[in-house]
Amino acid sequence: MKKKKNSGLIPDAAALDKSDLVALFVDKKGFIERTLREASCSFGRTLNQAAKDVNVLQSETGKAVNKLAIGEKVDLNEVMVAVEKARASFNQLTEIRNKMMDAYREILKMQK
Repeated sequence: MKKKKNSGLIPDAAALDKSDLVALFVDKKGFIERTLREASCSFGRTLNQAAKDVNVLQSETGKAVNKLAIGEKVDLNEVMVAVEKARASFNQLTEIRNKMMDAYREILKMQK
């Protein structure tokens, strides 16, 4: 039986024979730990990039508002759009942080 390659974290059951399935479930602790490690790295990188993106938006918005305040020629609509984008992205990042803190508190409650 020829095995197909699967790019996901969970192997394709149709591509595995019986001995592979047994090995997978016998080694499930290592598989789960590896999966969690890969997911946490990816999540951490994603969250870090989101924070950097919010910072860039806030910085660009600050520059646009400063230009408007000192009387440079800028499009008021573009400034308002930049302000709203920065506000919405900051609010979204704040909500993600709040949900993570709630999840952390729930995990602490489970350990008691």
